[in-house]
Amino acid sequence: MKKKSILLVMIVVLLVAWISIAYSDYAKVAISFDKPNFCILINGADDGGSGKYIGLGYSFTIDGYLDAEDGYQVDKYTYRILGITIKQDEASPNKTDEDVNSEIYSRQDISDAIDAITKEFDREWNGCTLLEIQYAGDEVSMNYQDWADRNDADEVIVLLSTFEVDSSGGDGSLNPNSTYDNWMWILVRNSGGKWQHVDHGY
Repeated sequence: MKKKSILLVMIVVLLVAWISIAYSDYAKVAISFDKPNFCILINGADDGGSGKYIGLGYSFTIDGYLDAEDGYQVDKYTYRILGITIKQDEASPNKTDEDVNSEIYSRQDISDAIDAITKEFDREWNGCTLLEIQYAGDEVSMNYQDWADRNDADEVIVLLSTFEVDSSGGDGSLNPNSTYDNWMWILVRNSGGKWQHVDHGY
């Protein structure tokens, strides 16, 4: 009986470890549009990242490119578990629109803020699809400096987004089957720290 209990515990531990690893890779690809950490690349392309990534019981087929300045960006991916296709998706170029010029923040600063919101959106905004997100500009961000002050932070950044809501109405507070334009996201941080989302809306 004791051996069976030990065996059961070992199976549970291994299952939890596998789920953690598989989800970590899934989040890396599907949320961050980056390469998985725990897979082996086979049949890799010359662009430095496209190809088939094999994990333990799951795989990704990825199309992407390698940019020396900004790192790896997945264009399209197919996610399979035990050979069964679970999800196919592609990165919208508008999801990481960092083309607005800024004298306050670097391209990386803006990218980090956008990344923080896109990850939160994918994780928590069920029933919604993010179509576009970009930096609102220096003037807008400077007008919200009081948000940094009230949160004991040094800096504030404002993003603008467009997203769609399906028939569920998201969490119930949004209009079903609608599109929200110029939805604002306010983030703050201390110098050199990580951006923290503190408010959103119109």
